[in-house]
Amino acid sequence: MRPFIVFGGASIALAVSVFACTEETTPAGTPDSGLPVDDAAVSRPDTSVAADAAEDKDAAVKDSAVPETRGPVEIVFDGRVGTAPFACGQTYTGLGTSNASATAGDFRFFVHDIKLLRGTTEVPVTLDARDPWQSASLGLVDFENNTGECEFGTPGTNDRLNGTVLGTGFDGIAFTIGVPENLNHLNATTQPNPLPASSLNWSWTSGYIHFAAQVNSTTMVEGTRVPSFFSHVGSAMCSGNPADGGIPGCARKNRPTVRLTGFDPTKNKIVVDLAKLFAASDLDVNTEQTIPGCMSSPTDPECPAILGKLGIDPATGNAASPASIFASAPK
Repeated sequence: MRPFIVFGGASIALAVSVFACTEETTPAGTPDSGLPVDDAAVSRPDTSVAADAAEDKDAAVKDSAVPETRGPVEIVFDGRVGTAPFACGQTYTGLGTSNASATAGDFRFFVHDIKLLRGTTEVPVTLDARDPWQSASLGLVDFENNTGECEFGTPGTNDRLNGTVLGTGFDGIAFTIGVPENLNHLNATTQPNPLPASSLNWSWTSGYIHFAAQVNSTTMVEGTRVPSFFSHVGSAMCSGNPADGGIPGCARKNRPTVRLTGFDPTKNKIVVDLAKLFAASDLDVNTEQTIPGCMSSPTDPECPAILGKLGIDPATGNAASPASIFASAPK
């Protein structure tokens, strides 16, 4: 609005007053202000309100999302010798480098630190306390039943571990074979199951057998039958006896890790194959002056083949990969 000026004192004063009001109420930079105009500023909408509204909406969606809940999970194992189910006293052929015939004598192992996977995300599983097979931190898988040639075993069998996990939609699993270090050298008679029920402890210092398998050869070699081929994998090169107040430590841990993709506990099981365990071993011959098979001695010539198949570096006792005897399969 342009000021209207009329000559005469009163009229001039009124005009000045009107002009002053107009200058105060006209925003700078508008077309009527007489100042330079920022066309972008004039045409640009105020996005701050819209952005705040979008953030509030996102927050509301997040707040209304249903959180993951903890539910039951069951992990099933299937003990096999090649394509055949493991059974105590059953004779299997074509085993090892000599295609040996042997009868089954043992098959069991401890499991801990179980995690289900979604891609690269690891979700811990908490085991149920279920006598005599598992505590909240340790489970025992046992395919033998102390019949036939499974003379060192126990009567019961257990092919699954039960627990709880947060969420669903898993596509893999990871776990460690063996007894954790903090439980490995404790007195079996005073510990909760599955340690005392397993009958797998082999001395104060060496602790427990993490993985036990045995086949009994039926083949004669130079007139001498090799009756058993053991696979007793546990920690080795240990020192410090707790019975004397010492704190044990073992240079060779021998706790392999297993990591499988394509595993959904609602659809899949874990196949454990003894034929693969012994694939690089000659079951008909054993080095003189050593226990038949492997009992985790770093100097036993029969051990590297067994440890390697379990995913253990024979030179160090550390976990390596892969552990070839484990595979995911449909239930």
